[in-house]
Amino acid sequence: MPRLSALRIGALEELSGQLRFAPRARLLGQLERLRELAPEIDPDRNYPEDWVVFRITGYRPDLQNPSTFVGAALLGDLSSLAERLSAHAALTPDDVEGESLRVEDLQNRWSVSRRTLERYRRQGLIALRVRETGGRVHLRFPVAVVESFERRRTASLDKARGFTRTPDAQERRLVRTARRCRLRYGWTLNETAARLARRSGRAHETVRQILLRHDGEEGSPIIQEGGPLTAHERRVIFRAARAGVSIAKIAERYGRSRASVHRVVNERRAELLRRLELPTDPAPGADEAALELDVVRTGLGESAEQTLESFLQLAAMAPIPNRFVEHALARAQRALLATTGAGVGALSRHNPRAADLDRAETNLRWVALLRAELVRMQRRHALQAIESALGRPLAELSPDDARRAHAMAMDAIIHAATAFDPARGGRLAASAGLAINRALAPLRKSPTPPGAARATPSSIVLTDWTRRLAPWQAWLDPDPRLRRRLDRLDSLARTVIERRYGWAGAPPKTAQELAAALAITPIRVVSIERAALRSVRAGADRS
Repeated sequence: MPRLSALRIGALEELSGQLRFAPRARLLGQLERLRELAPEIDPDRNYPEDWVVFRITGYRPDLQNPSTFVGAALLGDLSSLAERLSAHAALTPDDVEGESLRVEDLQNRWSVSRRTLERYRRQGLIALRVRETGGRVHLRFPVAVVESFERRRTASLDKARGFTRTPDAQERRLVRTARRCRLRYGWTLNETAARLARRSGRAHETVRQILLRHDGEEGSPIIQEGGPLTAHERRVIFRAARAGVSIAKIAERYGRSRASVHRVVNERRAELLRRLELPTDPAPGADEAALELDVVRTGLGESAEQTLESFLQLAAMAPIPNRFVEHALARAQRALLATTGAGVGALSRHNPRAADLDRAETNLRWVALLRAELVRMQRRHALQAIESALGRPLAELSPDDARRAHAMAMDAIIHAATAFDPARGGRLAASAGLAINRALAPLRKSPTPPGAARATPSSIVLTDWTRRLAPWQAWLDPDPRLRRRLDRLDSLARTVIERRYGWAGAPPKTAQELAAALAITPIRVVSIERAALRSVRAGADRS
């Protein structure tokens, strides 16, 4: 009896368990739907979990945060899932519609090895697990599935049929050339194999396997890679993905599969979230009902003042902070932090779901926007506190001192807003004023000397305090140039970016939420976002 092939995607393993006791007729129908699904999967695209479950079972689960699967990984598991559904249904030869081939028959038909067949199964060739007369279990490939695979993979099958062993002398030449290229150019395994394949006329994978075999047998390997990625490499992969670099390019650079790169990125996202030490229980002052109030769902995402002149004008026009609004914002940020902390605590240690990570990250972006509103409400108080502490108008300070005073005051308010607990019944202005007074002590000790050069407020450019609201902004906020380039994006891309990051007044959206709102797929949302991030880098390279 052949051993069941392993399932690598946890959600498919869970689905297999749920279907274990399904009626036999339903399992047979699901096997047919699975066979129809395999030819439609594009290895380079992403597919949401609820869509995959619907295509296989016929019902769409109500998943709050569905995972997203890379097409290549999904193809790699479909045949394994078909095996399990076949076993659950106790499939017999009579259940297989039309003719079918055993492993040996298909090897002879295609003139390939068993290992090659296993590779094709990971590319979407569906096999059924059939119990023959006498109780023996064999894998069978329906002829309709085989013919469909042949139509899609004619070139690769022709290559496999025409495969000839590389002569030993040519292998030795390839190894010598690879060693020289590695020393001179520092190429990766894939780069080396691709270039030597073009020179030698052998297939890329053939050359790659020759080099891997040599490295496995010899004490002086040519390409010292293939082991676990270093911590530094994982961080670089994460940063590249966050900047919108193609996952395919990252995979090629490090000699990994796309699925591996996605896993590295998601594991890094989970690691960074866990480092935040978020609360896992409702904190004092938290109130989930506050999340439904208009004051925490509208008017968000305003840019920071860019010059001292604009700060002075905004501070002068700012109304006295409304107690209800102030407390609602504070309660909402505490509720979001508690919800996010519980979600992060429940993340899988080995394969965190992309949808769960996106929900947590989107919540944290919302927290930062709420905190920005708390800080923004204190601008009038900030100006008064600065001038009271320094004993002179802010506009009379030197440009450097004015910038420092503004930055110190806003950072002090951010710190106070982060710790503000509305359950105690106080007001943010009290703690913010004390924090500003302490923060400005260095400027009081070395004030701007009388007669020092001063610039006009309109020429004094301030630092952007909205990018210092929370530690997670270091990796969750996009390149600041993206916001300045919004007018260069097409209308759909601009809408996606503004809503994704909460720059349109409303809370930020997950990819799933945004897809539903715009009637596009989550894959399309992520693709648009990544293209926009890449455009920032491309624009910087041209400037």
